[in-house]
Amino acid sequence: MPRGAVNLGGGGRGGLVGAALGWVATAAFSASYFARRPAVLRCIQAGAACLWIGYGLEIGAMPVVVANLIVAGAALFTIYRKTG
Repeated sequence: MPRGAVNLGGGGRGGLVGAALGWVATAAFSASYFARRPAVLRCIQAGAACLWIGYGLEIGAMPVVVANLIVAGAALFTIYRKTG
């Protein structure tokens, strides 16, 4: 990489697809902070966690996969649990 260049990812395991997936997951998760309704926040976070799971699989990082399986599961559970 040339001196002074910024590395946005893509040079390691997972390549550009993995880097792009990681950046999209980051953007999606960040967008969840702008949700006004809790259900929308959880839906966005569940979707972002699924993107992170894909990223973790792409780069071979099982801690990323497991952590985001937990996050996605919790978000989906709180969306679909029965209130009463």
